[in-house]
Order: sequence, then C-alpha cells, then structure tokens
Amino acid sequence: MPPDLSRREFLEVSAAAGLTALTVPVSARVLTREQRSTLLSTARTVFPHRGVSDEPYLRAVAHVEQQCRCDFRIFHGVKTGVERLEWLSGWDFAGLPESTRVRLLKRVEHTSFFRVLYREILEGLYGSPESWRLLTGAEKSKSEQ
Repeated sequence: MPPDLSRREFLEVSAAAGLTALTVPVSARVLTREQRSTLLSTARTVFPHRGVSDEPYLRAVAHVEQQCRCDFRIFHGVKTGVERLEWLSGWDFAGLPESTRVRLLKRVEHTSFFRVLYREILEGLYGSPESWRLLTGAEKSKSEQ
C-alpha cells in the first residue's frame, strides 16, 4: 500500500531524492572495466573502421568517461544503458559477433542512452586531430611519401 503523502511532502521527498542523485561525488562516477569494454565494442560497431587499432576508439571511450565525470545525467544514462546492453547480450556484449551487436544496438537506438552515447562517441572519435589521423591513415600517407 503506497504511503499517504500530501502534495507538499511528495515535492519535498522528490526534491531530496533529486539533490541526492545530483550530489553523487565525481569520484563515484567511474565506469567498470566491463562497462568500458562494452563501450569500446559499441564504438567499433557503430563507427566501424577496418584495420584500425583500438587507440582512436579508446580515446572515444575516454571522452565518454570524461563526460560522465562532468555530468551525472550522462553518467547515469550511460551506466544504465550499458547495463541494459549487457543484460540483453547475456553479459558478454563485447564477445558477441558484430551482426548480433548490431541487432542489439538497433533495439536501443530509439533511447536517450543511445542518442547520448552516439553523440559522445562521435565527438570523442572524430573530434581530435590525432584520432582523425589514426582513422584516416594520414600517418601512413606521411611515412610513405
């Protein structure tokens, strides 16, 4: 049976819960190794570049982690979204074949989690000249000349 709360009590409880969520210390906004692995596999699946090392993708994951430390809403969305992907995949998203990862990502592409993750990975992957050179092979072109 739900508790009988007045409108005022409901607002006070809601405000307190919201403040609690927003005051989670930055040090607590850390992704686990497994969550980072899922993010890496997600980045490689959504933005595939054949024959490219993990380095630019790891930079993108680091960018997502930085955004998580800066904004609790991003952290919460990424954390719960990654947990959902892991649950849908039987707790081994990174170990699945690419076609299965694509199918699972299509199931969540309409969510705010996916939109935020897409935006942050896109920025992290293509937003720095170093990553861009790694992805486009500009480093090879310079050494071959």
